[in-house]
Amino acid sequence: MLAEGKLSRAEAASLRGKLYFTSTTAFGGVGRAPLQALAERQYSKHGGQQVGDKLHSAIEAMIELLLGLPARQIPLFDRGRERCVYIWSDAMWEPVQGRYGEAVKVWDDETGEYFYIAAATLAFAVYLPWLDEWVYGDKDVGIETIRMMVPGKKTYIGQLEQLAAASVVYSLPEEWLRDRDGFMWIDNMGAKYSLQKGSARQDDSARIVDAFAKKVAQLRFRPWFEYVPSAQNIADLPSRGKWARFAEVTAGRKARRVPMVVPDFSGWSSVSGGASRSGARNRRRGSRGGTGAHPG
Repeated sequence: MLAEGKLSRAEAASLRGKLYFTSTTAFGGVGRAPLQALAERQYSKHGGQQVGDKLHSAIEAMIELLLGLPARQIPLFDRGRERCVYIWSDAMWEPVQGRYGEAVKVWDDETGEYFYIAAATLAFAVYLPWLDEWVYGDKDVGIETIRMMVPGKKTYIGQLEQLAAASVVYSLPEEWLRDRDGFMWIDNMGAKYSLQKGSARQDDSARIVDAFAKKVAQLRFRPWFEYVPSAQNIADLPSRGKWARFAEVTAGRKARRVPMVVPDFSGWSSVSGGASRSGARNRRRGSRGGTGAHPG
């Protein structure tokens, strides 16, 4: 299909079915997110057969994954709560407003695309019971991260909530997550379900979910997702700089800060969870896009 540059609706349906079945046998169902491109071709109405950049990169990502597909593992006994890791994640998005209260947007001179900007922060809080220790991470989101998202949207809160959760598995030392069970609390239902399913409809969300799923599979980390109201989300405190309240919630223990690593989701992630090698169109335009703005 890649050599011929053609993929019909029927072929897309057949290929998607086989790959979806294959992903269900993999650890965490990894590999579902790129299949959205095949679904779009399967249900398209215009009848085109050309394999464009989006389909090409998705198929290449699946080929790469199949070369190192992680086997499913099913624990036969409860490892105990003392071996679990407890994770809360959050994102803050406050739009920048102009003189008359309008949302401010910046333009990319190279592409003509525009992005609405905001004060935006990612944060997580983690409790490690075997160490009886709290750690946290927080990071302001800059325009370089926003550029990797679909342009023209007035809010990216859903994507940022996904990105905050994905950043946890890239930021914590691997020995804290490898072969462990974990609870992850998120106060955004859309982000929770997309991470839980391992797929998303929007291109940027799908790439974030893919980066999370492949890192989780690499670590053999088994997260269980739960919704938490914002007022009860511990990570809501570091994302808004409420450090005194954070100290109260963590029972006065001094929490240790770890550097927050935000995964590259400009393309499909590699099997090892690093940057994509699939040749996907890179949404990052470099430092000279004519914007110069920095949300947060």
